[in-house]
Amino acid sequence: MQIYAIDDQEKLISVYTAKRKKNYRCLECKGSVRLKQGLFKQRHFFHLNTIPCRQREKSYYHLRFQLLLLDILPKGEAEMEYLFESLGRVADVIWHPKKIVFEIQCSILPEIEGKNRVYDYQLLGYTVVWLLSDKIFNKRKVTSVEKYLRTQPCYFIHVKSGISPFIYDQVEKFCGRQRIYKGPYFPVFLQDLHPLELTFDVDSIPKSLHYRLKHSFYFEGDLLFLTLQGRLESPFPPSYNKKWSLKNFYLRLLDRGLKIYSSHDHHSKTY
Repeated sequence: MQIYAIDDQEKLISVYTAKRKKNYRCLECKGSVRLKQGLFKQRHFFHLNTIPCRQREKSYYHLRFQLLLLDILPKGEAEMEYLFESLGRVADVIWHPKKIVFEIQCSILPEIEGKNRVYDYQLLGYTVVWLLSDKIFNKRKVTSVEKYLRTQPCYFIHVKSGISPFIYDQVEKFCGRQRIYKGPYFPVFLQDLHPLELTFDVDSIPKSLHYRLKHSFYFEGDLLFLTLQGRLESPFPPSYNKKWSLKNFYLRLLDRGLKIYSSHDHHSKTY
């Protein structure tokens, strides 16, 4: 659902000021778009051609999350549908003073596209913060792109009918393509950004969170914030660490195989 386009004066125009039956240009693919509205439909621009474009694939929920970000970030500092001409990319939401691009994902994307977005924005000095809808992500089965995105500044958006969406972080553990542990939700407050200053002993941070130390900031409420505040003593329950350590898992598997083999060998000798 697209709510911004470009007019013939190269100016950004929204669906609330656009005129019907007049052609505009899409920010991303540059194709022709027009205003569509109805009694029961949200105003939006629709493409006149069938050229694949990320803008036309955005859902109502995607738009809702963009507006949520604009509402919680400091007034006048954030902007949605920001066009990076040199990259040919349109950022979902940009936080100008902090040079942060928020990318909202309500659908699966190729891993290479996720990496390309991170690389492209880094060329201009911007950091991408990924917000993943848990209608699609944060399931037991994990895609390769989700595993990659979770190594970047990345949080989830909780989506449930009847309540306002909220952003959260969580403790989790993967085994291959499976999410074998998922902790409670920790609400994250994106408007409260903290610069990362390495004035603490790195060894005091759980190894499972060391990848977050390569980023220059963290947000209030996320796992690194809770750890530095002493409110997250261990990233995993002790019993869970012992139970699900990969080494112990394979040792137990090997032990079980040896017992089965031994039992089979003993059984064959008795006859």
